[in-house]
Amino acid sequence: MKKLDYTIEPAKNGEKTIKVHGLYLHSTYYPSKEAEKIVRKHYTKGRLFILFGLGLGYLVKAFDELLDPEYDHLFVIEPSSDLFDIAIREANVKEVLQKSYISFFVGTQQEIAYWKLGQLIDEHAGKIVIIDSPNYKQLFDEEYGEFLNKVKELSYLNIVNINTIFAWSKNWQQNLLSNLYSAIEATPFAKLTEEKLNCPVIIASGGPSLTKQLELLKTVENRALIICAGSTINSLLKYGIKPHILVVIDGAEVNFAHFKDVEDIHDIPLFYPLIVYREIPSYHQGEKVVFNLQKDELSETIDRIFYEKLGHVRGGGSVATFCLSIAQQLTNGPICLIGQDLAYTNFQTHAEGNRLGKKLDKSEFSNTKKYLKVKGFYEDEVFTDYSFYSMKQTFEQLIKSFGDRVVYNATEGGAFIEGAVHLPFADFITKHCNVNVAQDLNTFREKIDASKFDKALIKQSLYEFIQHSLENINKVIELSKQALNYVENIKSDEELVLINNELEEVEEKIKLYLDNGLLEYLFMTTVFKLFYQLDASSLVEKSRFLYQSIMDLSKQAKMWLEDLQQKIEEMNM
Repeated sequence: MKKLDYTIEPAKNGEKTIKVHGLYLHSTYYPSKEAEKIVRKHYTKGRLFILFGLGLGYLVKAFDELLDPEYDHLFVIEPSSDLFDIAIREANVKEVLQKSYISFFVGTQQEIAYWKLGQLIDEHAGKIVIIDSPNYKQLFDEEYGEFLNKVKELSYLNIVNINTIFAWSKNWQQNLLSNLYSAIEATPFAKLTEEKLNCPVIIASGGPSLTKQLELLKTVENRALIICAGSTINSLLKYGIKPHILVVIDGAEVNFAHFKDVEDIHDIPLFYPLIVYREIPSYHQGEKVVFNLQKDELSETIDRIFYEKLGHVRGGGSVATFCLSIAQQLTNGPICLIGQDLAYTNFQTHAEGNRLGKKLDKSEFSNTKKYLKVKGFYEDEVFTDYSFYSMKQTFEQLIKSFGDRVVYNATEGGAFIEGAVHLPFADFITKHCNVNVAQDLNTFREKIDASKFDKALIKQSLYEFIQHSLENINKVIELSKQALNYVENIKSDEELVLINNELEEVEEKIKLYLDNGLLEYLFMTTVFKLFYQLDASSLVEKSRFLYQSIMDLSKQAKMWLEDLQQKIEEMNM
């Protein structure tokens, strides 16, 4: 844009408004009220709000009144440095922009801005709301297109993969509801973090380099807490190693194949989130420990059902990152990673004994669109792919967040993990695993058993919650039918505007009945498809898709809730 042609004018209520190249960025009557209305329309707790356009800061100030610093974040992009200077001078927005839960960047060419945005998108996966300030799209059409494309690109990279969201959102929701039942007999992770262990921790992952560490790992069974990352269990059991904790995260059915018919896992405590594939907790006959994946409205709802906090475990991309977060919260002792290659060491995918393991042909690594070279454990170069590289970054971010807490990487192969201390596994054992901690580990197991939920209390609480949810779901089904009737004979977007008030009223009621976080994953699909796949569709088409999806998904959720209700009614105490 050329030199900014603007005027600051008084609105009817005495507040300031601004006109840029003939377009007002705020109401000429009541700018702050207009901003409050826009923000309330878009606000739902536990979201990342991405705002294109600062204007004179009315929207940012309105958001600040509603944002929950623990769960929400506002990311503001102001494409014009001139407009930013005007806002600082005329609108006194400097103080609000300095708050920890608000990020702002000026211009759209800043890599650091999008690096920060990528982190935020990762933290709020599937819970993103984009708002463009009035008339900003018209004034900054090119910049807005670039901004929107960048958000989409980051979403593809950092919210796993959009197709995964489409494919698995129903599965995750079904897992969540089903696992509420199995969790009645579990222990909340938060109880185990109240008094930390002092023993060293070894996290065993299934990378190719694990194979050469297994003989050494057998020697430290009673001298360290051993945490097994998911499918690595088969490699450990093959070598006669029984870990003290088994962590499982994946919500896909294929994940069950690693544990089905493996009898030796039942006396290993299973640590899992409620979206793990539902057959795994129900199959596991031993001690179970359950946790939330992030602080959001869903976790608050679950904590209320269970009458206490489950606790939160951070991670991303790999089950081993969650193992690292668990280790950091459970112990004060040194943490050691083995089998954490994050690369194709010796052109292999996994360690011996892993059912997914195979060796790749060297020629495959000539595909530079899939594979890249990174610094290795021995400061050489190793082949990795973009999925492993993303996991490596998550490890590095977690380690950095631990402050002075030292994490050792004794993988002796694979990629170099920045922030970790790299050393041979034998040296870690000699230095840190020199005391028998069997008694501490026995006490830990006893604490898991002694800290279980009150089954009778949780059974009643869950039953009441399901009844309430079914009542709400029935109302949502009726409201979506009502909305579909409104748009049934609408042929153009112009006609749709005429019934906008009626539709807004229906949407507000639907939002109210679904506002408990429990159905988050189920409706994630609809939100993403509207944002990513239907940009070229008319508003009428989008509206029909939205209301039909809400109705269909609500009917599906109703069936799952009724199944869960029946299981609870038949439960023996």
